[in-house]
Amino acid sequence: MDNRSEKKYIVINEIKSQGEKWIQIIKEYYKVEKVLISNIKDNSIICFMGTGSSYNNSLMAEFAYNKLMNKQSYSINSSEYLFNPDVFIKPGYENKKVFAISRTGETTDTLLALKMLKKLNIFLISLTTFPNSNIARNSNLSIVFEDLREESITSNRVVSSIALFLLCLFYKLCGKESLIEKINDYTETFFSNYNQYCNYISSIVKTMDFNKFVFLGPGPFYSIAREAALKVREMSITNTEFWPTLEFRQGYSTNIEEDNLIIAYLSKTNIDFQVKACMELEKAGAKILVISDKTKLESYKKFYDYILEANLGLQDELLCQVYYQLFGQLIGYYQALKKNIDPSNPKNLDYIVKI
Repeated sequence: MDNRSEKKYIVINEIKSQGEKWIQIIKEYYKVEKVLISNIKDNSIICFMGTGSSYNNSLMAEFAYNKLMNKQSYSINSSEYLFNPDVFIKPGYENKKVFAISRTGETTDTLLALKMLKKLNIFLISLTTFPNSNIARNSNLSIVFEDLREESITSNRVVSSIALFLLCLFYKLCGKESLIEKINDYTETFFSNYNQYCNYISSIVKTMDFNKFVFLGPGPFYSIAREAALKVREMSITNTEFWPTLEFRQGYSTNIEEDNLIIAYLSKTNIDFQVKACMELEKAGAKILVISDKTKLESYKKFYDYILEANLGLQDELLCQVYYQLFGQLIGYYQALKKNIDPSNPKNLDYIVKI
């Protein structure tokens, strides 16, 4: 397909709009910072709840919060909460604050979970894009991002923007608010290369008919791998997997084939282990796409077929949880184009997920 035919799919415009939305989300954060922090006391136990991409948001938030703070937070899949609520939150626990994440504010299982939590006198903070939604109205504090609303069923900019919003909150809570001031510069630098990212990923997808995409990431990038796998599966109806990088070596790699593309998000922590894992997978016959940010790889024998460098030099690689989401979205988009599938309207999905 040529560029003219691509424009009929609204999702690519929403993906591209993330650059300006990320800059805007910083302003939105500052508007609600005081009221938000005033409702999170020092001894509060923080939980994050959602399903689908919103659950991936919860996993991103849990890791980032636990990394930055000297206490533990928890992510909860609201679908699973309905089956075993006492496993996740014991009755009688005081000072719990739950962030309920839902793009539409109408996701049935999250709404049902909130109604159960209200009976336990849990303080509920919702993050949605619709102010009059049931989840917003059933929360103690509702934060609404109306400008993030998407027309496509596939959610992209909402997920990345909520990840950024919560990171801003965590930086403030841990005394690293100076990092927030640098984010807009990072964003402008990152999106100045947007067309290059598109062209490169498009060229990779066109290289061969990939039957499966496997996303790997350690630490803060596991949730990114999980979200990328969901996006590619939704948009292009293609088989995907997601794993912590080294966990994938524990027998799960036995079905690797030559028509598989492994996407490895590299962390600067214990990079030797990650490189070795990629070498093993390349030896098994898979193609390897490495995604990193100014990571020094010159001392290693080449272990990849393709490489994407963000070249941001981030002071804290937790911010990659925001920026790296773009690459999974673009892989899904260009794979969908190749298969002549509308990436804005995934098969068997609706804008609002109901039970």
